[in-house]
Amino acid sequence: MKNKNFVIPLIVYPFDVMVSFGQTDDELLKTLSKSLTDDEIKDKKLWSIEKNGDGRTVLFGSGQTLIRMPKVPKSVKEYGTLQHEIFHATEFILSHIGMSLCRKSDEAYAYLIGYLTTEIYKRI
Repeated sequence: MKNKNFVIPLIVYPFDVMVSFGQTDDELLKTLSKSLTDDEIKDKKLWSIEKNGDGRTVLFGSGQTLIRMPKVPKSVKEYGTLQHEIFHATEFILSHIGMSLCRKSDEAYAYLIGYLTTEIYKRI
């Protein structure tokens, strides 16, 4: 499988997480433009991966989140990068709703990381 794009609804939060593996910037732009405003996606350097390495996670102003990697993970290193990006997505989302990571909130963080990991792994 060369590329993949899917959306994970967060159900209890009014946001979704889009996951993009292997899409070019142009392919992803077409998909993003269907669900985000032009203002949210105009700064391509925020979400472009073609010059940003192994992975990228972005929280847009609307609270929608994008996890992006240059290809579907296969190696242990790539799965490690995916987990790194899932943590960023979790931190962005929960901070966006006012929940900073601390001893009292760590369980909420762990549950969201687990949910995103499960939903992504189901699709790859």
